[in-house]
Amino acid sequence: LRGSGLVEAELSLVLTDDEDVRALNREFRHLPRTTDVLSFSQREGEGAALHPELLGDVVISVEQAARQAPAGDLDQELLRLLVHGLCHLLGYDHRRPGQAKEMRAKERQLVERGVSTKARPLTGSGQQDLDLANACELAADRAILAATFLSA
Repeated sequence: LRGSGLVEAELSLVLTDDEDVRALNREFRHLPRTTDVLSFSQREGEGAALHPELLGDVVISVEQAARQAPAGDLDQELLRLLVHGLCHLLGYDHRRPGQAKEMRAKERQLVERGVSTKARPLTGSGQQDLDLANACELAADRAILAATFLSA
């Protein structure tokens, strides 16, 4: 983010369940289903210039992330979703093929720059059945690390 002139950038991260994400998706996107991640930019519309350091909010369904995590790697999937949401907050989109390619490249670049989930596993050794509260508590540390790295 430093290269984009966003040294003091902030975002909020909400780790929640399918029910909450479904309600947000229904209210703001008019889609009555759950999804893995939603992004709400605070850099658009009226008042966006008041606090340019506030990027917005990223909301992740930990339940959906766990279901779609490749090989059960919830750490990596939460990181991928955080980066995906952050890219949306930075103005990237994936509605058209060219946009999608550019956004995927940015996501890979951010993840490859050094945010590694190998240092301290989020979910423990092969543990797959974390309850939501426990997963959210553990994910918060990982998300703070990732967000701190991405804003550096």
